[in-house]
Amino acid sequence: MGRRTRVLMGKPGLDGHRRGTMYLRRAHENIADAAMGENADFAGISLLSGEAVSPRQDIQGLMDAGYEAFFTSVTPPSQIVEFMNSRMEQRQ
Repeated sequence: MGRRTRVLMGKPGLDGHRRGTMYLRRAHENIADAAMGENADFAGISLLSGEAVSPRQDIQGLMDAGYEAFFTSVTPPSQIVEFMNSRMEQRQ
């Protein structure tokens, strides 16, 4: 049996307004640093405001910044697991 997949989920403290946007950017970097430090296979960010902070037109910018996938609150969990399993298979 191989090792378990490690997922780090981060929750930035501020959601929404302009002042919070700068904090969110730093928080995303902190979450990424923590994921690397913990040897996580995946890192996720949960936002209470959902698509209000990351509207669909911003998804390409997130992808350009290094995000591999973007899942919204209506994404079926099975789709997320399928994505992660696919990435893990590619690494082997």
